[in-house]
Amino acid sequence: MRYILRRLPFLCLVLGLLALPALAGCGAATPAVSHVSTKQPTATATAPVARWNLIWLNADSDRSDAPQAAYASSALAQSPDGALHTPSAAWWLAIGPNFGLVVVQLDPGDHFLTYLPLTRGGPLGPNWLPTAYSVYQRPAPGQSAADATVSDTSAICQGIDAQQSPSFDAMFCPSATHFYMYGRFNLQAKPPTTGATFVTLAGYHGWLQHDGPVTSAVVPLPNGATFVYGGDDDPAQIQTMAATTLSRNLADLMN
Repeated sequence: MRYILRRLPFLCLVLGLLALPALAGCGAATPAVSHVSTKQPTATATAPVARWNLIWLNADSDRSDAPQAAYASSALAQSPDGALHTPSAAWWLAIGPNFGLVVVQLDPGDHFLTYLPLTRGGPLGPNWLPTAYSVYQRPAPGQSAADATVSDTSAICQGIDAQQSPSFDAMFCPSATHFYMYGRFNLQAKPPTTGATFVTLAGYHGWLQHDGPVTSAVVPLPNGATFVYGGDDDPAQIQTMAATTLSRNLADLMN
């Protein structure tokens, strides 16, 4: 994530964000998962809520051509008592032949979110697997800069989270009522067959797509990578923030 972090202006501090590690070892029958990153709580933490976690089963049906099918067969939410459930909600931000990006609400109370960059092929083999993920507890109202109206996610993502894997880099920014994220896949996306609005962002052609309350801006780059920006805000606001973020980080995204 060095290509993004060294470009981010220190415009604000984020208070009260509690980023929780995705635990894959709770319970006697918990399956193995791919790499999980961890992040320590801040000094001014949200009031404690019993944590939920994500479990990835890596089922045989993960060899499906669609990452949505792999997610449906393998992604489970683990409640604090160790029981496994279907996640409460999922929103797809981008899909390509060999990758998919989905944001997941784990619990019915909407306290815990994660995002899954799914890839397949190469050293991963034919199955769809998450390259990395963390679980995040939403901060209390007013404790996150993401509660403010801004035009550049660089301002609200500073210091929140930086995920890095061989195929995907991203930053994730939850607030009490919204979330925003952006990143780069080192693979090419493709527009959905229906519902895409084609746009030009920072001089590059891409599209907006929608999944329920979530809008994402997806821009294939000339170097073979894909820029993805998404959030559950007004679509016009998402487009503006995506264009500004892409323009500000373009030199690093093209490396």
